[in-house]
Amino acid sequence: MDSMAREHLDNLWAPFNEARVYPLTKEFTFAVSGRLFIGQHSGSLSPERRKIEMEYDHIGRNDGEANCQDLLGRLLMASDEDGKFIKEKDIAITIAGILLASSYTTNNTTTSLVSHLADHPHVYEKVYQEHLEIAKSKRTGERFIWADLQKMKYSWNTVCETLRLTAPGQGGGFREVIDDFKFESFNIPRGWKVRYIVCQTGAHLGSLIYNFLCCARH
Repeated sequence: MDSMAREHLDNLWAPFNEARVYPLTKEFTFAVSGRLFIGQHSGSLSPERRKIEMEYDHIGRNDGEANCQDLLGRLLMASDEDGKFIKEKDIAITIAGILLASSYTTNNTTTSLVSHLADHPHVYEKVYQEHLEIAKSKRTGERFIWADLQKMKYSWNTVCETLRLTAPGQGGGFREVIDDFKFESFNIPRGWKVRYIVCQTGAHLGSLIYNFLCCARH
């Protein structure tokens, strides 16, 4: 992931004075999801689909030595409660859902994070200094590891604030009213469908809990 991030930033961010954050982070997060879950090493879906089909034919599913290091390999070798291999169609649906869900929410959060940092230069400066200190402790070319990420306390708080203020997805759902009730001046009858959105509730934006609207926690 470290090498992927370096290559992405060096090629698509650093050479330019301006960057379109959403499409760039979308490309990167989808590439990371593809690498982690199905061993994809390129941003193209069509060649990867052919690769999956070839791998499926090659494995034969009875080869105990098959490579099951990623999610795709494990699903190809997995079986249901009756001991039967999972259908190829179900595997495709599962993989597609995971790829879209993992990249979509991460992309939205990353884009919102960049936007909040641009709106709050003092927060950006603290995040930058935290990263700079960690970078100085590394040798030239040395990769960032999990221990380095755990040192980024202020950065993580900033991400948490981003999630609180801007949900990466719908962050809610629909429910059916089981009893008549009144909300403020509105009468809500039984049987109606109501929608709740978590990020717009008092738990996320309530003044009784938070005395600020947008700044990283110290």
